[in-house]
Parts: sequence; structure tokens; C-alpha cells
Amino acid sequence: MKSRKNSERRIFNSLEDDFVKILRGFVLAGIVVYFTDWLILGVVAFIIGATGVPFSKK
Repeated sequence: MKSRKNSERRIFNSLEDDFVKILRGFVLAGIVVYFTDWLILGVVAFIIGATGVPFSKK
């Protein structure tokens, strides 16, 4: 029973991490679109923000 609870906790933490990444992408895209009015730059910013390509390599 304990291993099932740990696996559920790992899944929940993974979902939290994914949600934070996607939220960061939306925030970055919103800022870029707000200041530049170019939607395509917002899409690129979302992809970079959500995947963290050049930024958070730990």
C-alpha cells in the first residue's frame, strides 16, 4: 500500500511540474505579445518558456 501512495505522490509532483512549465510558457508568451503585438513571437516564446530550452538546464 505504501508503494502505491509513493507512486501517486510522484505522479502528482510530475503533474505540478508540468503545470508550472506550461504556466511559465503562457506568462512569457503573454508578455512578449503585449509588448510586441506579434502573435508568432508569442508562440515562439511559449514554446521556449514551456520547454525551457535555453534557460533552466540544471
